[in-house]
Amino acid sequence: MNTPHTESSEHSLPLFPEAAPGAALAVWREIEAALPPPSEPRGDALLALREAPIPLKEEPRWPGEQAPPGILDALATDIYRAADESGFPNSISSDGARRFDALAKGILKQLDIQPTQAMSGQGGMFRYFSMQLVQAVGPWRFPDAFDSTRDTSARRLRNPYQDIIGRLWWQSYFFDDREVSQDLIETVLGRPGSLGRDARIARAFVDVIMELSINDEAIRRATAKDVTVAAAWLSAVDLDDKSLTNLFKMLADRSNPVPDIIEWSTATRDSDAEPVKRIAKLDQELVVRDPKAAGTAIKSFRARRPANLQIGVLASTLDVKLELLTEIENGTCGPAAMAHMIRKLMALGCDFGDSVTIDRTDSSAPEQR
Repeated sequence: MNTPHTESSEHSLPLFPEAAPGAALAVWREIEAALPPPSEPRGDALLALREAPIPLKEEPRWPGEQAPPGILDALATDIYRAADESGFPNSISSDGARRFDALAKGILKQLDIQPTQAMSGQGGMFRYFSMQLVQAVGPWRFPDAFDSTRDTSARRLRNPYQDIIGRLWWQSYFFDDREVSQDLIETVLGRPGSLGRDARIARAFVDVIMELSINDEAIRRATAKDVTVAAAWLSAVDLDDKSLTNLFKMLADRSNPVPDIIEWSTATRDSDAEPVKRIAKLDQELVVRDPKAAGTAIKSFRARRPANLQIGVLASTLDVKLELLTEIENGTCGPAAMAHMIRKLMALGCDFGDSVTIDRTDSSAPEQR
């Protein structure tokens, strides 16, 4: 299904209706009341709902010129066809759920939609899709979420990244064809100040989490928090792909919290000139020649960050006690104790100049490039 542009402007987008939260919730509750509980067969009731959907109790909002005629009907037909091919209206299986999600993502990819439109009214467009356009899909795909015998939260109406249909568009937009669990999607996209502000950063984070096989949700959330904090003052959007991956690996892998290669100054994607770098491999020791100058370099590094990076935030990101980082900044900590923390700071782009050198066991490795 290809969705044409509106004719008002060559840059305009098809504008779809938006359902208000209250109107969508009323439909949700009516759907629950019209269906048997999830433990009983629902096929006939779902077919009836498909043929005669429960109308919204208020007119949907159109945020501008309406989409060309036929687009909504074609979209509904395509999504229901994907559901039919995945087992609708029978009880959904794990394979059926995966197949539907994959097919629906392919359909939604063809819509000419941008994130600002997807977030309009905090997801009002996809709320309309889920609760009006193809409302029988929701209780089939997520049967336990529609259960009048218990107090369901209808949370998929409040969070655009969890919406029955909208979540699939966001998955496609951020993660392409990667198979990303809903828990991981929520970790990456569903929290204030999340990594979801930049699709490349979100994809890089997910790739690292999958490469390191980090399946513990608590560890994922802690890592996402560290990455979000680091990204705020490291300008992660400017990092090249290798530096971005190395940063995430350092923050994610607590058992080995440094990349294989530490770059003295971080490469940027948009820089015309290749920056001078010093490379320290893991088997090469760092030698702190001047502890006080090294501490001053850390203070300078913090001061250059946007909003002046607080020492407590940096200590949390580096997973080190505040007292130790304070000693390092003051140059009162022994050089041996400083070296490990300095290696982490080098990975984040802190330039220690001549205060730290590399004890090279491999004389063939160049100090600069």
